[in-house]
Parts: sequence; structure tokens; C-alpha cells
Amino acid sequence: MDKNKSTSAALTDFLIKNKGFNMEPTRENWKSRTGFLMAAIGSAIGLGNIWRFNYLAYKNGGATFLIPYLVALLTAGLPILILEFGIGHKMRGAPPTAFYKVKNHQTDHFQGLGWWGVTLAMFGINLYYAVVISWCIRYFISAFTLEWGTKVSDFFFKTHLQMKSSMWDFTGPVLYIILGLALVWIINWVIVYKGIQKGIEKANKIFMPLLLFLVALLVVRGVTLEGAGEGIKQYLFKVDFSKLLEPSIWIDAYSQIFFTLSIGFGIMIAYSSYLPKKSNIIGNAKLTALFNCGFSLFAGFAVFGTLGYLAHKTGTPVSEVVKAGPGLAFITFPEAINAMKLFGGGKLVAQLVGIVFFLSLIVAGLSSSISLVEAFSSSVVDKFGWARKKIVTLVCILGFFGGIIFTLGNGIHWLDVVDRFMTNYGLVTVGFIQCLVIGWIYGARSIRRHINYASSKHLGRWFDICIKFITPVILLVVLGVKINGEIQTMLTKRTKVIRVELSGNDKGMNNKSIKIGFSEIQRFKISMKNGRSMAFKMDLMKDADLQMTAKRMLSGLLKDKKVFKMAFSSIGRVHLIMKNDRKYGFSSNQMGSIEVLLKDNKKILLKPAQIKDISLITQETALLNMERLTVFIAGFLWLIATGITAFFLTKRPWRNKDSLELGHHFEEGEDYHLH
Repeated sequence: MDKNKSTSAALTDFLIKNKGFNMEPTRENWKSRTGFLMAAIGSAIGLGNIWRFNYLAYKNGGATFLIPYLVALLTAGLPILILEFGIGHKMRGAPPTAFYKVKNHQTDHFQGLGWWGVTLAMFGINLYYAVVISWCIRYFISAFTLEWGTKVSDFFFKTHLQMKSSMWDFTGPVLYIILGLALVWIINWVIVYKGIQKGIEKANKIFMPLLLFLVALLVVRGVTLEGAGEGIKQYLFKVDFSKLLEPSIWIDAYSQIFFTLSIGFGIMIAYSSYLPKKSNIIGNAKLTALFNCGFSLFAGFAVFGTLGYLAHKTGTPVSEVVKAGPGLAFITFPEAINAMKLFGGGKLVAQLVGIVFFLSLIVAGLSSSISLVEAFSSSVVDKFGWARKKIVTLVCILGFFGGIIFTLGNGIHWLDVVDRFMTNYGLVTVGFIQCLVIGWIYGARSIRRHINYASSKHLGRWFDICIKFITPVILLVVLGVKINGEIQTMLTKRTKVIRVELSGNDKGMNNKSIKIGFSEIQRFKISMKNGRSMAFKMDLMKDADLQMTAKRMLSGLLKDKKVFKMAFSSIGRVHLIMKNDRKYGFSSNQMGSIEVLLKDNKKILLKPAQIKDISLITQETALLNMERLTVFIAGFLWLIATGITAFFLTKRPWRNKDSLELGHHFEEGEDYHLH
């Protein structure tokens, strides 16, 4: 009996080695746990950790943002990350394959959910993500000569982007952006083409240490700059608890957690499908989340230290250094680099800082971009059985051509729309449905048992409660609030208005007040009797820009750099609210006149005796905002297009039956613990 068994085993081994037949379908594995972690962390760590996280933190008050960010990590990020690692490991397949196997006798398969996640990631996010990496390549080259000059904002918008005013103003692609885009997709192709071990694993073993080294250099430089302490205080200690009542800060926190941990993309399901049977799933998920979020927090010291330095040198409060999302990386940092050159650092130091900063953005971006290509490519290979190298080539070609729209003069407008809809709606929706499918249909307890079998430590029932109740409820609320906000902006038109309340001392004045919309004003000028004046060019003003410009003008007028906030108030006075809350101002006997030049070149001239109060207000009109409606429709259609693509792929016949036979299964009593 033993002899026959031995002969049979030998014959089987011979046939398998000579490809006579295959007893069990095979799937490439990671060479080591370190390789897997490097790839998972590399996917998670990207441009979002350096650029997106820090802008959102800055936008939402620095330290204030860290509270909802950590809550989002614990209530959604970590549970869904563990869930995706568990699904990929048990089913041993890319997202469509994994969700095809998630079924019971009462339900059909959920293959479409898997396809939507990877399609949304590849043809929603990676198309514009690769273009941002292309921007970084241009700025990396520019850093050698500080090409952006002193007018950094003009260089970014006019020279680099060649930006058009409307998202519907289509022009040809910008040459250096499209060349950079081609380079990004060539690098993606080379790495993913070589496979898991020789391509992705090897690349991330280089990328991750290099990225950590580069960011460490930036942190050391950032925290040692003059004035950096003020930026660090804003980042870690200045918490505005009243801001936590605003829904927007929670929406930003949850969308950032999904974006930064690569959950909802399908990447983590695909990567974990290459893990061997005995894999510490819980430990891997915790380490991935810890390293990713820790890296974001660490990089924040470099960013906020540099913002503090720039604020110190320009006499501008830290809260007003950055104006817009891309402005953090492509306007504010070059401005800070210029300041290093001017204030004792020297040109060489400024060049080195610029080179290191933009190289770190390139490396971070590439480590994430290759994972997006892999998630979609492995999904196609799993279902159709086509040659991996051909699929990777086709996907990279489609990625390049699909990204061309973001290289046009109006590309930044489309980038903003697609980014908002993919992250705020797409990823959160995929995460929400995943929780429902696994929690209520497949069974949270079932996937928890598998995760516990494969891991050295066990998940408790808290995981089931999170996946079934806490996480989906929170995500549903986030989606509801966001959609409601979109509807409100579409049904309401907001306009900035300068309101002048009249004193009634002049008999020629019949009106009690005059309201002048920003869109009507070419210039607003306040003249003083001593000959000095301050003027605001309204066509350049957006939101906080008026206030910022006013502070700079007025602080120069008074030779006082401590101006914190400006307000028009009281009879015949323009008030400055200082940091120490004392009020200084120009009284009516100092004011000469207020002159408003309208777009049609008509003038409104008011003397102090006629003015009771001047205020800057936001006026809301119950009117269908066609501009916001157009943006919403464009973003929503892009989201729907990814869904249609996913539906089409779902309906194709499953040709690679071998992929459906794969899976890791544990028997009761099996020695599954890792030591």
C-alpha cells in the first residue's frame, strides 16, 4: 500500500514538473512578507500623504483635523483594510474573482462590485494621478535652476498648466506635461510587466526606503527653519473644537482615509491574494495602516515647518499661506524655496531642497500608481486568462490616452471634478457596499474566523459589529451629508457683495444701502486725506483672497506686521482686528473718499459723511446655479462611466475557470498559528 502510494506521488510530481497536468491551479506568491508589506505600504503611501493630507489638515485647522482623521482610521480605515486583506487571502483572487466567490444559496455573485472598485481606481483615479506625477517631474527638473522664478503662481497656472478659465475651453495638450505623462506610464509598464516578485516587490523595496530617506531630509530641514515653530504649533496644538461640528471636516477625514489606505480601490484585495496560506493578516493590516498614517503625520512636520517659515518671512499668518489644493506643492513650496535662497540659505541650498521635495513626490506617486495598474490587470487575467504581459501593455496604453484630457489647458478643472467624485463618492460607496455584502450576506463572522486562523492574534466580535453596523452607518451619513451639500450648492447661488449702509445725512441719497457684487466691480479704492490709499482689484479676488490682500495693504500702510483680520464696521471707520484683539482704524476725519470702479467703467464715489457702515457679506440667492449643476453632471457621468465599464466586464463569460478553484481554507484543529 505504501509502495503504491509512493509510486503514485512520484508519478504526480513527474507529470506536474513536465506540465503533463496540474493537480491544482497555481498563483504567484510574494517572495517574502517584507516584500508584501513594502508593496502594500507603497500603494498606501503616495502623493496623498504629502500633498493631499497636509492640504486637508491645513484647510481644516491643522491639529483640529487630526481628531476626525484618527476617528476615521479606527472606525472605517482599519476594519475595511483587515476585511480586504481577509477577502483577498481567502479567495485567492483579484477583486472580481474574490467577490464572485462571495455567495450563498440565496444570492447571486457580487463580481460587479469587484469590477467597479478596480475600474474606478484605474480609469477614474489613476488617469489624473499620473498627470500630477508628470507635474512633479517638470518641477523636479525646474528645481535645478529654480525655473519658477519669483512669480511662482503665474509660473504654475500660466506657464506650466497654461490654464484656461473654463472647464469647457478645450485646447491642445501642454507639451511637457504630456511628455511627463508618457514617462510615467512607461515606468508603470516596465515595473508591472515584470510581475509580482521581479517587478512590484523589487521596485517597492527600492522606492520605500528611498522615500523615507528623502522625506526625513525634508523634515530635518523643515523643523530647523526660522519660524518653523509657529507652523508646528498650528499642526499639533491649536485645536478649534467648534470646527468639529462642521460636517465638511468629517467628510474630508473619511475621504482621505479611503484615499490614503487604498481601500475601495481593490488593490489590497489583489495584493493579499498573492499571500501564502500562513500569513499574519491582522498584523499586516495594522502595520500597513500604522506606517501609512505615521508617514503622513511625519511628513506633516516638513510641510508645516516650511509653512511656518514662509509665514514668518512674509509677515502672513500661517493660516493664510496656502490658497488652494495644488498650491501647497506647486506654489507654496517653491515660494518657501525662494525664501530660503533670499534669506541666508543660498541658491544651492534652495535647489537641493527643491530637488529632494519633488523627487519624493515622484517616488511616492509611482509606488501608488503601479498598484492601481496591477489591481486592474490581475482582475482581467483572473477572469479571461489572457497573457499578463499583453494585458499590462494594453492597460498602460489606455491609461496614457485616457489621461490626455488632464494635460489640456482646462485639465486642472477636470482633475478637480474627477478627484472630488471618485474619492468622496466612488470609494466611499464601494466601501459601504463591501461592508453590507461581507457583513450581512457572506457573514462577518465567517471572514473573521478565516482571518483568525491565518493570523497570530485574533479579532474579537468588535470586528463583526464594526463591519455590520458602525462603519456602514458612518459611511452612509458621510455620503448623505455630502450629497445634500452638493444639492444645496446647485440650488443656491452665492455671491460676494460689498454692502454700504448710508447715513442719510445727504439729502440726495434716497436709498438706505448700496449693494455692489464682486462680479460688477473692477476696483474698490479707499483714499485717505494724507494722500495714501488702498485698492482692491476684485477680478483677482476669490473667497479669502480679499481679506488676505487687505491685510497686506493695510499692514504696509500702518507699518504693522501683526494684522490678523480686517473688517469694515462702525460709522465712518475701517477697523483692523489685531492678534491681541486691540482695534485700530481710520476714523472718518482721516478718510478722503471711497471710490468704486465698475466693470463698465462707471464710478461710484462716496464721502465719509455719507457712510454709516461698510461690510463684506456673502449673499445667497435661491436660484439654480448652472455652473455647479454642470460640474455635478460632469463628475457624476464620469462616475457612471466607470460603473458601465464594470457592468460590461461582469457580463463577459468567465474563461479562466482555474482562478475559481483557488482559495485558502483551514480545517478545524489545523495548526494555523504563526510563531
